[in-house]
Amino acid sequence: MKSFLLTILMAAGAVTALATPPNLAVESVFTRTELRRTGYDITITRQPNNYYRSISAERDPKLLKEVRALFEKDSKRADNYVERYDDGDERHVLNIPHEGRYINVGLSVDSDGSFRLFVQGEPEAFK
Repeated sequence: MKSFLLTILMAAGAVTALATPPNLAVESVFTRTELRRTGYDITITRQPNNYYRSISAERDPKLLKEVRALFEKDSKRADNYVERYDDGDERHVLNIPHEGRYINVGLSVDSDGSFRLFVQGEPEAFK
């Protein structure tokens, strides 16, 4: 009886683990209501095979510092990390595996301090 209960508990735990959301650190930026005002551009696109969110800001060094820290935290989960530096501009893209799919996270920072953060993937990867 004990082994049967243990088997059931392990199976339930495995199913629960398979159904966890990605919990990306950068996602917390998109839930901040104070960023839905002048000076920030937020885009959210939902399509059958694509989910995309981005936020752009001009010269907000405090937010950029926070976004860089969150991005760095997520980079530890990436299978692939691409970096590009050109004339003071920088581009970073992460490919993060989740639920058998990939979530792409990108950060572009211009030499004037403006930046854009995006998260993109198949909708099922975010469930």
